[in-house]
Amino acid sequence: MIPAGMTFKQALRSGYVKPYRNRNYLDFIKTLACPCGAPADDPSHVNTYKGTGTKSPDLFVWPSCRICHELYESNRDYWRQLYGDEWEWIALTILQAVNDGVISL
Repeated sequence: MIPAGMTFKQALRSGYVKPYRNRNYLDFIKTLACPCGAPADDPSHVNTYKGTGTKSPDLFVWPSCRICHELYESNRDYWRQLYGDEWEWIALTILQAVNDGVISL
């Protein structure tokens, strides 16, 4: 239950709402290629919509290899120069998962 006067975003960050978790979706992500072309063995969660010490919902993930994951974590601006906006990758990944029957909306 979300406390009165709190937005959904605030409730998610504060732990009142549990983030969406989907192991099948994360396994699907690992079958895709990283934006650099390498196998995606380390999916990256976007660093928003999360609380301290937690990850964002599993839908907010895109395929990435260990090197690109570490680059994103250490230098997001440079990663974006190389591969574009992470939200575009997230949207394309969700659409592919829906098209392939991994998730439904």
